[in-house]
Amino acid sequence: MMRMSKTGLSLLIFSRGDTKQALDLISDMYDLVDEVVVIDSSSREEHKSLKEQKRRFQKMKVYYVIALGYADPMRMYALKKCTYQWVLLVDTDERLSVVLKSRLRELVGNPQTDAYAIRRYENTEGIKKNKFWTWQIRLFKKDVATYNGVIHEQPSISGIVNGLYDREAYLAHLYSMKGKSWDEYGIMQQFNRMDYKTYNEKINDYLYKFRFPKKPDKSKFSRVVVNIIRAYQKLKRSKPDDEVTLLDYLWFYIFIDIGYFIKQRDLFNLPNIISNRIRSIRELKWNMTQEDANEIFEISKRINSIGIIKYLGLDSEKKVKELNRKYIDKQQGVGLLIKLLKEQYYRESDSG
Repeated sequence: MMRMSKTGLSLLIFSRGDTKQALDLISDMYDLVDEVVVIDSSSREEHKSLKEQKRRFQKMKVYYVIALGYADPMRMYALKKCTYQWVLLVDTDERLSVVLKSRLRELVGNPQTDAYAIRRYENTEGIKKNKFWTWQIRLFKKDVATYNGVIHEQPSISGIVNGLYDREAYLAHLYSMKGKSWDEYGIMQQFNRMDYKTYNEKINDYLYKFRFPKKPDKSKFSRVVVNIIRAYQKLKRSKPDDEVTLLDYLWFYIFIDIGYFIKQRDLFNLPNIISNRIRSIRELKWNMTQEDANEIFEISKRINSIGIIKYLGLDSEKKVKELNRKYIDKQQGVGLLIKLLKEQYYRESDSG
C-alpha cells in the first residue's frame, strides 16, 4: 500500500559545487517551507561542509549522489526523499519573487489543483524581470509528478495543472549565477537523435511549454502546426521508427528558435542563434557517421521511449547507493553517464 505524504511543503534543491548559492537560497526560503531537501553532487570536502550547516538549518536534509553532468537523472530519487505532499523545485541560480513567496501557502492549500506552472524570467539582474519568460512546472504534489531524466525536462503531471497568471508571481533566473554545465549539455547532444514518433512528441511538448495552459490539441495555432508536420511526413512516407533526416532536424531547431525568438523579441541575438544551430547540425551530421552511430541512435530511442531514469534504474534507492559507492572517488560527470548508458545497452544486447 502506498504511504500518503504528509501535508506540507518541501523545498527541493540540487547542488554541485555551488554550496554558497544553495545556502543563500535556503536562507531566503527557510521560513516558508516545512523542510529543505538538498541533493548534492559536490566534492567530499564541499559535501561535508554543506552537511555541517544542518546545525544552522535544522529542517535541512542533505543526500549525496554521484554527478552525472546535470541533475535531471536524479529527479525521481530526489522526490522520494521529500517528506511532504507538495514539492517546490528551485535551482540554486533561481530566486522567487516577493509576491510568489507570499502566495506559497495559499497555493499549496488549494485542493482543486495538483501542480502549478510558473513564469520563469531568464537572465535577470537581481530579482528584476526582463521580457523573456517560459512556463515551468515547479510547484506540484510529488505523488503525481514523473520525470524521465532528460535535460531541462518538465515533469509529467497526472492531475490538474494550473498556471499562475499574476505576473508578479514568478521565478527569476539570475544571470550572475548561471550554471557551468553547458559543455556537459553539449556532450549529451549526441543522444538527441530522434525517430519521427519522438520528433512529433517533442514538438507537442514545446507547443505546450509556449502555449500553456492550452494543450496542443486545444489550441488552433498548435493544431495547424501539428497537421502541417504530419502531412509533410506522410507525403515523404516517413515511418515512425525511421531516424529524422538532417533537414528535419534543422526544421525542428528552427521551430524551437522561432518560439524563443518571438518571446525574447531580441533581434540582436538572431545571428548567434543561427550560428549555434548550424553548428548543431554539423555535429549531428558528424555523429551520424561515427563507428558507434547505430548504437547511439538505439540508445537515444530507448531514452526517448522510457527515459534515462528508468533505463538506468535511477528511481531505485538501492541502485543510486550502489553507484555512489562505486564511483565516489572516480571520474564523474557526463562522461560517467554516457558510460552507464552504453553498459546498459551492451547488457540488453547480450541478453537479447
